[in-house]
Amino acid sequence: MWRSPAAEPIKLPLVVLTSENTSSAAEILAAALQAKGRAQIIGSGTCGCVLAIRNRHALPDGGVLDVSEFDYKTAGGVRLEGAGVKPDTLVPVTRADVYSRHDRAFERAINLLD
Repeated sequence: MWRSPAAEPIKLPLVVLTSENTSSAAEILAAALQAKGRAQIIGSGTCGCVLAIRNRHALPDGGVLDVSEFDYKTAGGVRLEGAGVKPDTLVPVTRADVYSRHDRAFERAINLLD
């Protein structure tokens, strides 16, 4: 069996940028890092889309019914589906930011890391 030598945990600052487009496993990672106090979450709330489609059923009218059979809750019992991850520092994206290509969440993260 391979074992790594005992090492001190890395104490570097860590920031995770999120938006409404952050979904699935990225939400789970952000939630876990936030819950452990390992990272600051900056941006806007995540999608709340963590359920995996387990079964897909064809319907007689040509439609499709997707059924998720698994759910996900954080270690603290928080259900992410439909709620997402709430950032520690909320920095919503504005229309002006998009048009000017200005990323205020990124700037906030850089300031936090400095």
